[in-house]
Amino acid sequence: MTIPRGFRNNNPGNLRITGMAWQGKVPVEQNTDKAFEQFVSLEYGLRAMIVVLRTYIKRKGLDTIEKIIPVYAPATENDVEAYIQVVSLISGLQRDAVIDFTYDDMHRLVHAMVYHENGRALPNGVFDRAWAMLFPKSKEAAT
Repeated sequence: MTIPRGFRNNNPGNLRITGMAWQGKVPVEQNTDKAFEQFVSLEYGLRAMIVVLRTYIKRKGLDTIEKIIPVYAPATENDVEAYIQVVSLISGLQRDAVIDFTYDDMHRLVHAMVYHENGRALPNGVFDRAWAMLFPKSKEAAT
């Protein structure tokens, strides 16, 4: 069985290469993918994904699956409607329900998005370790 690109790159959210200085990012000159970021571990890649989603929700007001997915996975590369349906189904969150930046909502959203991006679930514990990198004292998000 082939390992999905997002897992090979330790980038389960399939974030494109940018100039962002992500923690745990493989330097661009060492990146063997050339299109997607690579990270030293799944936890660092997932941490970056969570930071992107936090920006969408808290700073840009993209607080529903319907608002997040078209920006995160644009129609130029994705079937946005299918992506929305899959994420809603897997997460159990309604497509138009407001998503709070809390451990519970983000756990559900991120797991569903990673599954859609890669066709497989995150290994146990990866989300919790990535979340703890951002919020070491609590399962709940800081504002």
